[in-house]
Amino acid sequence: METFVACGLHEDVSLRLAPSFTGAVSMPACPPQDDECASYRREFSFRDGVLACSRDVRLKVVEFSPAQYLRLKQSLKEIQYDDRKAPVLSTSGAKGQAAVARADTGAAAPVESDSRVLEESVRLEVKDAHTAVFRVRLVKEILNYSGKKKESEVKIDYNPSISEARLVRAVVKSRAGRRQEISKEEVNVMDAGWNASAKRYTGGRILVANLPGVDIGSTIEVEYELAFHDKAFLAGFQPFQEPDELVQKVFELTAPAGLALRTLDRGPAGIVTAASADRDGKRVMTWRSSAVKAMPAEYDLPPGWLYEAGVAFYVGDPSAYLAELERTLVERSGHCAKARELARTLAAGAATGLDAARAIRDYVSRSIRPAGPPFTDLRLSELSDADTTLSDGYGNGADQAILLHAMLAAAGLKPEFVLASADPAIGALSAVATTFPLPHEFQALLVRVRVGGDSYYLNDTDQYARLGAVSHEGKLAINLADQSYGTVAPARGDENRQATTYRIALDPSGKVRMEIRREYSGAGYGRMNKFFSELPPEERRRYFQEAVSKVAQGARAVGDLRTDFSSYPGLEQFTVDIDHFAVVDGRYMYLDLPYSLGLFPTYTDRHTLPLLIRDDRLETIRAEVGLPAGFAHVVIAPRSQTFTAPDGAGGVRISAGVSGGAWSVTQELSALPAVVAPQDYGALLSIESILENKSSRLLLLEK
Repeated sequence: METFVACGLHEDVSLRLAPSFTGAVSMPACPPQDDECASYRREFSFRDGVLACSRDVRLKVVEFSPAQYLRLKQSLKEIQYDDRKAPVLSTSGAKGQAAVARADTGAAAPVESDSRVLEESVRLEVKDAHTAVFRVRLVKEILNYSGKKKESEVKIDYNPSISEARLVRAVVKSRAGRRQEISKEEVNVMDAGWNASAKRYTGGRILVANLPGVDIGSTIEVEYELAFHDKAFLAGFQPFQEPDELVQKVFELTAPAGLALRTLDRGPAGIVTAASADRDGKRVMTWRSSAVKAMPAEYDLPPGWLYEAGVAFYVGDPSAYLAELERTLVERSGHCAKARELARTLAAGAATGLDAARAIRDYVSRSIRPAGPPFTDLRLSELSDADTTLSDGYGNGADQAILLHAMLAAAGLKPEFVLASADPAIGALSAVATTFPLPHEFQALLVRVRVGGDSYYLNDTDQYARLGAVSHEGKLAINLADQSYGTVAPARGDENRQATTYRIALDPSGKVRMEIRREYSGAGYGRMNKFFSELPPEERRRYFQEAVSKVAQGARAVGDLRTDFSSYPGLEQFTVDIDHFAVVDGRYMYLDLPYSLGLFPTYTDRHTLPLLIRDDRLETIRAEVGLPAGFAHVVIAPRSQTFTAPDGAGGVRISAGVSGGAWSVTQELSALPAVVAPQDYGALLSIESILENKSSRLLLLEK
């Protein structure tokens, strides 16, 4: 028994068409349906230059018996067939111009703040390159319910390995003037979620303070401090533009006069003013701002230090940090008696160095459970020996890298440690990150070996992936051995790419047999190999059913799902029959290609901040349609054309044509890492509009 919510849907749409549309060649006929469970009606008309369409769908019951459910499925199949039908209109012969989306270039609506930051005071008192006290004072006015929810609780993450957190005071003043100070019972310290699974590391903590009586109109005042000790580096970025309106903010950095200190002012000019002075043997640097408007909440943004008004800082010598990190990693890698013996056993059965590297990677991937905090949350002295990680069977990313390094070295290879960023190695980002130290942006510790001119990153994938594939493809990296900057790149042939082919055999009645073939390369190969390798038989059967039904409601599988990841690229393939996939209407036959196109993340009609396209997306989609007897004339079809996205963000190339009784189209989509300027966002919208337009998928044939 299936249960639904009884509902109804009625739609009426009328379009006044341009004078170039001179008449209707045909209007779709959609037989109505009506039984005790559901009713359905759809009508089209064209009169006096107006195209009118209406649809009415009603579910009459909330529960369906098995027999009724089968009838409902048949009705849905017929409704979906009607969804494929469309009016065919004649024109005067004048070519129309494809409509494209344009970015909204009008005045941006003011951003509504959830809270108003009346005062923000941030002070960093540095004692040496590893010790400092970070003090924060915040005064905020709560403006709406969302602000009330966000500001009613203060959470401060810290790790006693390198820091201690303390709430100095918290006061809430109501709109009526009543003051409430936080009590000791409302302040708690909780364990971080990962603690129980990685007891070898100093456990993380979360200081949680529940502020009393926070409501709309309240003013909250919070002061807290973080005391750092034994920290590998002191660095960060202080923004002066926030999601909420900022009345005034000050950031003060105090350090001994002889200590190396680097700062970098970022963002639009005129928002922040800076001053510097020497007092009592200390250097005091101060940045201030006032009356700063709230920033819009937008998606896919670059790191704040690229576009926000603010200041980046680094205390000490960045080269010294990288050198100490490498020394510690190599020293921990050297404690590897058990790991060395195991590596030599694994390498003994390998025919080549790459085979040995693959065997070691697969063993570590299968045997060592990822657990623990990022290595930057701990003292460098907490990095584990290779044999400790091997014996415990778990480790964070850095400790897994140490073990892998030790085993690769024992196998006669020459491994290197590489720090990788989550940000792509592209112009604007690289220009800052390679000239100013931003160690907090490099959280991934990779192990690389070089063979035959190619680099292989052994811990950037798991045992299901090709050895040359990487998940950090195109990301900025630092080679610790010489502290040089570079880019994480896959081995030749292991770039991340997907190719999909639809072979459609179409008969004169509109029935099709469709073969769908997907090929996965690079990181996609590893991801899908893992998915299918770990998929239980029942889940695999369900996955196949869902894949078939996504093609069309009435699709029927022909044979089984075929997957093959023993060769490269990886393969997923299946075939379906669909009775009425194409609509036959008099001397015309038309169908939509069985996929939708989209490339860039254009979810809104405006982007006032830069848009970051972070990852490569290389995809080829090809459709081959065998033209049925009597329908050899292609009237409407996707055209061969090329679109280039701005700011190096990629583009689209479409090639279409008829050859040997078949029509085919190949659509090559490439989204490349880029920072797209707000004024160029409209060009992305235009490309997406063309890709999503029905003309990019419609094939109209005529007898």
